[in-house]
Amino acid sequence: MDEEVRTYVRVIGDSPAVVVPPTFVWTRDVERAWAARGIECIVTPGRRSTSRDAEGRPAGDEGPFANGDRAGDLTYLVRNDYFEPSRGRDAVHARGALDRAASQGRPCLLENHRDNFIGDAALPRAALLELDTLYREALRRHPGLRFMSTHELGRILRDRPPAWVVTGVRGRALPVWARVADRGRPWRLLRMTGAAGCGRWRAASAGRCIPIRDEGPCDPMNRARH
Repeated sequence: MDEEVRTYVRVIGDSPAVVVPPTFVWTRDVERAWAARGIECIVTPGRRSTSRDAEGRPAGDEGPFANGDRAGDLTYLVRNDYFEPSRGRDAVHARGALDRAASQGRPCLLENHRDNFIGDAALPRAALLELDTLYREALRRHPGLRFMSTHELGRILRDRPPAWVVTGVRGRALPVWARVADRGRPWRLLRMTGAAGCGRWRAASAGRCIPIRDEGPCDPMNRARH
């Protein structure tokens, strides 16, 4: 950890505050070492893999983590999805992840790797075009969208400043319902029992707008959002 921090400071000129564990394999001991060296935020896939199996794949999962969960002075952030045009996760895929996060009142963190933007000239050109498309569509669909560093987001999740937190039933009803509808097995159970329709009506009645299928995401947040 000392070597990592020294190298970062030498190259960047400032101390690191965020870490993305390589291949998302790390342990609590590693976390404590990061925290002792000034790291504030850890980007995760929603879990911690503590070992590797016989084939070298991440194993020993611990969690789950949610955005803003804490471990001492460390704040966990959760990567939602991907923007990887070279792997088929293009602007349409990333926009879907953003729409889903926005409807649930969550931040949207998209994983990306440099191999989308290097190599044969055609590959980075196509990836940059997809990136332009993603920015354009994201701003069109979500005019209140805000871009920020991971460190800034971690501070917001930690400190919960009023300008960034929606309070009260009226502001939270639709995002909470959108989270329930994205829960897989519990949502299927609600649909089977008929409770889904009742819950959707109650959430829409308590919220600020009623989502209409196939007409884009409802925007229940009347504040700046990340």
